[in-house]
Amino acid sequence: MALMASIYGLLYLSSAEVENKELAVAIIPPIRRAKETMPATGELIRLINYVDDINTTLRRIQASLPGLDAEERKRLAESLQGADTRIHELQHEVEKGK
Repeated sequence: MALMASIYGLLYLSSAEVENKELAVAIIPPIRRAKETMPATGELIRLINYVDDINTTLRRIQASLPGLDAEERKRLAESLQGADTRIHELQHEVEKGK
């Protein structure tokens, strides 16, 4: 029973906002409660969804690899090279805060 209560308690440990403020006060440690969370704007949510779409696309490409011959793999690799360069440039720009 103690193990179950321990596991059950861990299910609610998250940095996300919670509906039940009483539960949040009881479960989330004071140090974490003291941190203010910044609400995500609609623009940020849209951009994060784009990143999720990119990850989904990459998984689909990877799942399709067994069906490609050597020439198709070569052309795909060339295309991915351009995307790799661009994503690293974008990541640097985001981290830099331009």
